[in-house]
Amino acid sequence: MERAKAENSLMVVVSQETEGVFPLQATFYPAGGHPTHAGGNMLMTEELMRALRQAEYEPRLYGELLGRALFTGELMRLYVQARAQSQQRLRVLLELRDLSLYAFHWERLCAPLDDDQHWEMLCLQQRTPYAVQLPSPVLRNVTPRKAWNELRALVAIARPENLSEYDLADFQAEEAASLLGDALGGIEIDWLGAVPAGGGPASLERLRARLTEQRYNLLHIVAHGALLEKIKDTVLYLEREDRQVEAVSGDKLIAKLKEIGADNLPEFVFLTSCQSGKVNATEQLAGLAQRLVGEAGIPAVLAMTENISIQAAAAFTPPFYARLQAHGELDRALVEARAGLEGGDLSVPALYCR
Repeated sequence: MERAKAENSLMVVVSQETEGVFPLQATFYPAGGHPTHAGGNMLMTEELMRALRQAEYEPRLYGELLGRALFTGELMRLYVQARAQSQQRLRVLLELRDLSLYAFHWERLCAPLDDDQHWEMLCLQQRTPYAVQLPSPVLRNVTPRKAWNELRALVAIARPENLSEYDLADFQAEEAASLLGDALGGIEIDWLGAVPAGGGPASLERLRARLTEQRYNLLHIVAHGALLEKIKDTVLYLEREDRQVEAVSGDKLIAKLKEIGADNLPEFVFLTSCQSGKVNATEQLAGLAQRLVGEAGIPAVLAMTENISIQAAAAFTPPFYARLQAHGELDRALVEARAGLEGGDLSVPALYCR
């Protein structure tokens, strides 16, 4: 992931609320020039909250409501300046320092691209690679970026034999393994799950053991997932040793990862799991992806904010890794890979980073 100070990048920081106001600080880092700063305030009024709830199932409208609350005054002028000076590409990073903001759909954030009348979702525009950045109190050493062929991946494909008992759709684990093997070509891969090269069931305990024994740069999990409001947590449906469903809560997963220690965890986690990044503003529930960044200290997590079809995931994953291999920039690879998605799946994959 490129740093916020990369050329042609706009970093927007939303600080902790003070008397109903969220202070804003933005910095534009132009190519070959000096940084430019702007400040402001964001108001999350009751009127805005009601409008967001009503727009829950209208991603672009929801994102425009957030965007119009964020991009105002000096910050809007700085954004317009940054967009004009960055003719080909403006990287946008949004840093949220108030925990209460985690439960909103910031992955849908919109901004004007050509004029103030046409607001579009930043995550869908190749001119504006976009990621949500979250603070983490977990200390972690920064490792130098490696070449693609120097990386090592752990892939866990959880296809329990009794998925139907949980009303979960069956899928072909071997097909998923073949797709990922091709997509990750050129790097060393270790496997968990019911696949020919698997090292046993894709269980939480085996996952913890592998991450303890070996240092991986990348962890990719293919499993069913859901945000369950009745337990106020996200669940991944992994495998037990007998290949039956092991419903692993976010609390339990994060506790196991904390036992390993942040420095031994992967730099990047890809969750091909429905609702693995889903939030609930009404219940103030953050998604599993956001918690993996903030609580476990993982530098970057790509997750699904809603349900995603098997076909869409299959169309999206190979081009994502192909673009990542080409230039090594997660946010840019994400937006370039969206060309393989259609319709409602477009805004589902979201990137969260430290």
